[in-house]
Amino acid sequence: MKVYSWNVNGLRAVHNKGALARFIKKEDPDVLLFQEIKVKEEQLPEALPDPNYTHFYHSAEKAGYSGTAIWVHSRNKKIMRDFSKGMPNWKDTEGRVAQCEFAGKKIVITVYVPNGGKSEEAYQEKLQFLTTLANYVKKLQKDGYRVIVGGDFNVARSEFDLAKPEKHRGHTHFNDEVRSHMEKLIVAGLMDTYRSRNPNQEGAYTYWDNFSFSLPRGTKPRDVNEGWRLDYLLVDPSTDKKITSAAIHQNIFGSDHCPISIVL
Repeated sequence: MKVYSWNVNGLRAVHNKGALARFIKKEDPDVLLFQEIKVKEEQLPEALPDPNYTHFYHSAEKAGYSGTAIWVHSRNKKIMRDFSKGMPNWKDTEGRVAQCEFAGKKIVITVYVPNGGKSEEAYQEKLQFLTTLANYVKKLQKDGYRVIVGGDFNVARSEFDLAKPEKHRGHTHFNDEVRSHMEKLIVAGLMDTYRSRNPNQEGAYTYWDNFSFSLPRGTKPRDVNEGWRLDYLLVDPSTDKKITSAAIHQNIFGSDHCPISIVL
């Protein structure tokens, strides 16, 4: 089974560029986790839903903002059990969590963690989201579920996960406090699938800021790989043992993030 996660920065936008169809044709995912879809299901273009997939959406109440989705290939229909929105103890009006249950008590969750950079209130919301998610994961594991959590966490875990760590030491994506809250997921028993296999790999980024002004005119951060690793696929140890590869697909364009994947 191939599980992919991608912050598309607008599902309609990545579709209109032709990038989504090219990606699916090339990679042929079994499960696709999307973040920042920025659309309600009834607003999707007629040509967008892929007939080979069953589609689940959790859109934000605010138009053109946030939102998550899960697409499951029809070849996995027999093992797909249920889809649900949100998580316990979190009022999710922004469509930040969606999940799909499969046979054998397997849960696949897509998350879009709040950015936290707009205000102190937004920052505290980000910390609370990470804490709530970690507690939810622990509850699922206690109930006997095997868990995969994928998405845009808006946190760089270590100095290997961004191009200029010293410059961004106090950033809301990289300060000590937010990193410690991200580590609650690791303490909860989840493994960082890419980093556990590539412990010291540098330059393995998943996001590049389109609005960076620190580079020469005409040069974009992605051109010189000045980025961040903000996207993760986290799994429980028993699932991790079944993973044959974990990858970052920097050669796939269409968003300011690139897809990541694991193969089970």
